[in-house]
Amino acid sequence: MAIYSFRQSVVSGGSGRSAVASAAYRHACVMFREQTELTINYSKKLGGVHSELALPDDAPAWVRDQLGFADPDVHRLDGPQAVAASEILWNAVERGEKRIDARYATDLIVALPRELSEAQNIELIRDFVRQNYTDRGRIADWAYHAPEDKQHNPHAHIMTTVRPLTETGFGAKTIAQLDADGVAIRSDKGAIAYAKWAGSKPELLAVREAWATSVNVALHEAGIEATVDHRSFRDRGIADLEPTAHHGLVHHIGSVREHDAHVRSDLETRARNFQALVENPSLVLEHITRERSTFDTRDVARLIHRYAGEGDDFASLYRRVGALPELVTIQAQIHDPETNSIVQRERFTTASVLEREAAMMESAERRAADASFAVDRQRKDAAIERAQATQGFAYTPEQVAAIERLTQATGLSPMVGIAGAGKSTVLRAVGEVYKGEGASVYGAALAGKAADNLQLSSGIESRTLASWENAWSSGYDRLAPGSVFVIDEAGMVASAQMARVMAELDGFGAKVIMVGDARQLQPIEAGAAFRTIATEVGYVELTEVRRQERSDHAEASVLFGAGDAKSALNIYHGNDTFRPHDTRADALSAAIAGWHSDWLANTDVVMLAHTNVDVRDLNDLARSAIQAEGGLADERTIMTARGHRQFAIGDRVLFLENDRQLAVRNGSIGTVASFADGTMFVDVPDRETAVPIAPGGYINVDHGYATTIHKSQGSTHDRVHIVAGGMMDAQLTYVALSRHREEVTMHVPLEAFTRPGADKLATVADAMERLAADKLKDTSLDFRATSDYREARAALEADRAAAANPTFHARFEAFLEHRGLPHPSDVLQSIKDYAAAFLDRARDASAGERISLDARIDAMIAKEQQQVRGLEPDALLQGALARLDHVQQHSAAMNHEGLARRSAFHTAENELTHMRTAEPLRAYAERVAQIVPPTTVVAIGRTLTEAHDEPRLAHLRAPVRDALQANWTTIHAVSRAAWELGLLETVRTVDTSYAQERADRATLAAYERTVAPATTEAETPARSHAVEPVARVEEPIVRSGDVPIVIEVEAPKPFLPAVERWSQTIDEAVAHALVSHPSYVNIVQIAERDAGTIWREPQAAMTKLNDALAAEPSNVAGVLKELQRSPQSYGDLQGGRTLLLKPDGDRQKALNAVAIFANTMATARDTARRLEPGLRDQEIQWRKAMARPVPALSVDAMTVVRELNRAHAMKRPDREPAHQVALGAMSQKDAFNEVRLWRGEMEARLAPRHAVDRIPGLTQDQRVEIATTLSQVDVALREANATRTIEQSRERSLERSRSQERDRGGYER
Repeated sequence: MAIYSFRQSVVSGGSGRSAVASAAYRHACVMFREQTELTINYSKKLGGVHSELALPDDAPAWVRDQLGFADPDVHRLDGPQAVAASEILWNAVERGEKRIDARYATDLIVALPRELSEAQNIELIRDFVRQNYTDRGRIADWAYHAPEDKQHNPHAHIMTTVRPLTETGFGAKTIAQLDADGVAIRSDKGAIAYAKWAGSKPELLAVREAWATSVNVALHEAGIEATVDHRSFRDRGIADLEPTAHHGLVHHIGSVREHDAHVRSDLETRARNFQALVENPSLVLEHITRERSTFDTRDVARLIHRYAGEGDDFASLYRRVGALPELVTIQAQIHDPETNSIVQRERFTTASVLEREAAMMESAERRAADASFAVDRQRKDAAIERAQATQGFAYTPEQVAAIERLTQATGLSPMVGIAGAGKSTVLRAVGEVYKGEGASVYGAALAGKAADNLQLSSGIESRTLASWENAWSSGYDRLAPGSVFVIDEAGMVASAQMARVMAELDGFGAKVIMVGDARQLQPIEAGAAFRTIATEVGYVELTEVRRQERSDHAEASVLFGAGDAKSALNIYHGNDTFRPHDTRADALSAAIAGWHSDWLANTDVVMLAHTNVDVRDLNDLARSAIQAEGGLADERTIMTARGHRQFAIGDRVLFLENDRQLAVRNGSIGTVASFADGTMFVDVPDRETAVPIAPGGYINVDHGYATTIHKSQGSTHDRVHIVAGGMMDAQLTYVALSRHREEVTMHVPLEAFTRPGADKLATVADAMERLAADKLKDTSLDFRATSDYREARAALEADRAAAANPTFHARFEAFLEHRGLPHPSDVLQSIKDYAAAFLDRARDASAGERISLDARIDAMIAKEQQQVRGLEPDALLQGALARLDHVQQHSAAMNHEGLARRSAFHTAENELTHMRTAEPLRAYAERVAQIVPPTTVVAIGRTLTEAHDEPRLAHLRAPVRDALQANWTTIHAVSRAAWELGLLETVRTVDTSYAQERADRATLAAYERTVAPATTEAETPARSHAVEPVARVEEPIVRSGDVPIVIEVEAPKPFLPAVERWSQTIDEAVAHALVSHPSYVNIVQIAERDAGTIWREPQAAMTKLNDALAAEPSNVAGVLKELQRSPQSYGDLQGGRTLLLKPDGDRQKALNAVAIFANTMATARDTARRLEPGLRDQEIQWRKAMARPVPALSVDAMTVVRELNRAHAMKRPDREPAHQVALGAMSQKDAFNEVRLWRGEMEARLAPRHAVDRIPGLTQDQRVEIATTLSQVDVALREANATRTIEQSRERSLERSRSQERDRGGYER
């Protein structure tokens, strides 16, 4: 799998290393070192795949001539030419150095993804070398190795020069550091400060990140889901494991040599990490759930493989992780037996994630249920008026509706707003409303820039969520009850942080307003909390785009917000926004050309790109374009956190780090104002004083003409120019294409979307498909509709209840219940009953009783002796029993999973059915089973410490228990084999194929056709098309010759009687269904709300209008048009008139709402016309079905239902007992099929809403009986489906195992 390995060192003479020898080793060739006049031969080294040497595009002529670059348009050599050039280059480098400890080169080793082909990896290295070395003036000499040993990953060695190229030779390794005025920086003693031209620490950190980006881009373009991460464990919050290095051993070395100490150290670290995982497998789940809330088995395998080395037991650790108690299944796997494919993979989470996200939702639900935040109507209206006056425009009906929703009395109010919909406008009004109520209003966002934007646009005091959390943990800034807390950009908050924040706010008793768009940038860590909370508690949505001026752009933003990225991109592709280019260079040039035109016009313009490399190049090109026009003339070199940068007065500056003292945020933009005393001063909007940039102070800045799409989240510009990247998805595309007001262009380099090694460029359709791909994160709560999730939550609630109970008695009761152990009081009562029976038997008996008793005692003793003898196996069986015991121990060591379990099944079947000793072994198993059932033996296990202390053997007499103790190992072996064989046979009985079922149906149909002529004419019409369960008629069928004589019995009472008369006509029923249909009800409720705004008596007005519409059904449009002309004809309007006879505020609102009300009523009528045919057809079909009765389930069928319910209710630390019960019930095939068919008939009867309540003649007891029976049957069928799925999977595994054993010529013993 793809791993991240990046190791850079220096080839230095001081450590006795040679640049020529290093190159010879990497290229696996012979080279002559001029300095020592020795030949270095590594030609026997294996694993070399490709050699290449690359020059900068502007390399001077002397370099090109010496290294053999004859063609001026060629900038790289490969194969033998590259090897020859490498020998010349490094000999020249060594000649030019005078010091014995000189640095010759930097040597980088990077691991290459196994998932990529050889050609794809070569293209990956070429792009990385060009972007990070040759484009920066360095010569790069590299080799691609792919050792044959599977232990090692493919890797590349990259050697680069450390001196700049000048017209006369190699330049100086260091350059003087200059201040903002261009003056050399000096130390306290007056010495000039120098910095490395190449190989500095900032450069190393930048190249580390660039390699991760390059690998991820290549994997994404190849359609591979894997990614790598350059961040350290510490930066990712991982404290349990040590960082490892790339496996450096190659197969021909034979042993680790002295200079390979770093290899030895890395292998030791890798072994310690794997051992840490072995000692604590829970670490695997902790690492996975840092990035995702749910996962599948592939994620587990990837993470274990990352640390497993040669000889490590990967499979054992994988199984141990699967057996962890904190691993929770929240979605079962679905397998299609006909296609033998997995339709739906099993999804997992951990108990901690499940509990954390459940607690988050509980906090959210408690906030939503808190109705103590009601506001005064008059003060609310006044606050909204003030907000409109402050902003200088009136709110739209959608914004007013959002304000109404967010200021309801509930303590949690989510708002989903697509990009540019005016969320900040709504929040300003909401803040005014609650401030008018005297409540404190605070704001928060994940990023500092977003918090600043929230405060600036809404007037709500805001800061980052991390800042709030730090203050709360220290006991500061705790909110008073009744406060209002606004979380902006909530879609970027992970579930862990959201759970902490919601718990604090719930404790404060504050109202929470969440604002965001779950389809924009996703949380970095696990869990899309905002989408889940908003979906669960309800939300108000803003869909009218205010940001984009063009209607087609606004429509595209709406489509992005609705999750239809493809349609949104089609709009941009059709209006010349989407501009494809063949190469990255063409895309950058086109973006610069468009940006420069807007820049000259002094518009608010920015360029966006996905990667830092593209941003850097865009900034350099932008500055070059400005300088070509005569700008940015007086440049100064400034030392920044990313290295030296050139700045001039007027340069745009991007801040890359939060600094509370300077009041700057990561992502803020400023302009260089002046230079003084070695310091650069940057003006930042909304800040009175300039920000100083100087060595020793804040230096984390860069040019700001272009920025990444991530940093642009929450910002708005007039014009935006985008350079797309091959790793962008729908979320990044949405953010990039929604930052503008006026215009946006997206330049798409098709080579970035072309798979490595492809013969031709990707098409525009390929690029659009990639840009529209959704990568939304989920939470465990997204699976709450599954039965697996509900079971996990129920277990979690039970554990919580037990933990919350402070009494020992309650904790002890919960322990017994969870483990399925008997209560001590029940055990004591059993002992008392046994003692009473014993004493009763021991009393003096009469003579007759004594004679009878003596006979019984003799028989009992004889039976005991027979049982004792029967427990001793014959010598002939010792080999078979030893083989059974061996495979069973192996299966137990593997947790009875996988191949070990299949081997146990297979061996049991062979020994008990096929082998020479099968018959006496079965006889021995039967003798043992008569004394102790196999299920009891399996439950006790292989070890029986003391038979006399085992409660499950207490009913046996002492001699029998002694015999069990003496022979327990063999008894367990044969009993478990018999149990496994019985389970296997049951599986085969239940796992009837579809073809066999069809054959059974055909046989039944043929039988019915044969019997039909002998039935009476009166019986034929009575046959119903309904499927009836199999009747268990105890009376025999008497036959006379070949003519069957049918004995009629009284028909049983039906479970659901036939309905012959209805209390409603079909028209009345359809009308009733229509007015209760959710689609129609929602529209009517909106109309009633609008009617309340228009009329003083809205119900009377609505009744009058409905009467008018009913009187003229063909003239609905005319009636509604007349309504708009004279709404007062339907009732008195709200409000009144002023002294000047003009409508007052309420009257004007009423008049404005009339048109909306009329449109809503028209929609309601259209909805009714659309729904009525379907509802009528549904009613007719239902009445036809109800004309036939549904018989009650037979006794056998109800027995099957009860047994399956019992299996479902059993505690399952070990699933086997429950499976055995379920399989036993399902083996009653006729009764089980009756249950399935009966449930299908009931499904047809109860399809309409409230069907049971509508059936005439049913009593309340009958309704309760129907609901109870249906619930039991549904549980039974779910349990049967789960059992069938598991056992089918096991049977297929067994069949594959048998095939493999047959291929090997027999089972290995």
